[in-house]
Amino acid sequence: NLHGNWQLVAVNGAALEEGTYCYINFNRSGYEYKLWETLTSIPAAPNVDEGTFQIYTDPELGAYIRGIDSVKEDWSDLYVIKELTKDSMIWVGVKDPDFIQTFIKVSKVPFAN
Repeated sequence: NLHGNWQLVAVNGAALEEGTYCYINFNRSGYEYKLWETLTSIPAAPNVDEGTFQIYTDPELGAYIRGIDSVKEDWSDLYVIKELTKDSMIWVGVKDPDFIQTFIKVSKVPFAN
């Protein structure tokens, strides 16, 4: 189940740099997400974004996720959801299958109110 809080812990098998983070909360009932990250900003001024997402199933790809952010722009890629368990999941880019993100489920996002 995608619903809940997730922390990005690795990209392409490498752990995130110390002080860098990315958390995402998925609200499955409203198909909404909220993201807190310092991958594209400095830790003192994290990027916070929200938007909507959809889960699709393709006979060849399997389940994949697509998102639209707060300014109505699509995410940079679609992501195939692999190895989804109650504690972890892996996303693989559709356009760039060498881009692999590993998430773990967390009880809360440290910055969320």
